[in-house]
Amino acid sequence: MKYNAPGTRASRLHDQALVNHDRDPTIVALIIATAIGNFPHMKTHEDIDQRSLELARSVVAHIDADPERKGLLKARVNCEHWSGTQSTPVLREWQALLARDWPMIRAVLLDEGQEGRRLRQSNPFCGILSTRERWEIYRRFHHEPKAA
Repeated sequence: MKYNAPGTRASRLHDQALVNHDRDPTIVALIIATAIGNFPHMKTHEDIDQRSLELARSVVAHIDADPERKGLLKARVNCEHWSGTQSTPVLREWQALLARDWPMIRAVLLDEGQEGRRLRQSNPFCGILSTRERWEIYRRFHHEPKAA
């Protein structure tokens, strides 16, 4: 896909992605494809749920590796910040979950059932993974062929 048509939204996104995110052309293409809704290999809810689960697994690995569990603090801060602007049932649910111990929270993040899928759609663990780590997962799911 070409992004060099001057003045187009894709061209502006391309330039912004290069400046703000990464110079890796695949990551830039994924950023643009996501922003303009042209993500041909990510069509089903199942695909998105699997990618979300993989992101959660990476978050869990980060928190497991940190004896101070700074990622939990970050998620709690995110919830606190969001509650200042809105109060939704799922936000209150996450606040209650984050008051529990790590093994329980970990189990929720890794739950492959409907409840885990629902909660991962609005989880407060943003900011745990680096941009590169996150986009590496996106890239993997973008390039992996679908199983028959």
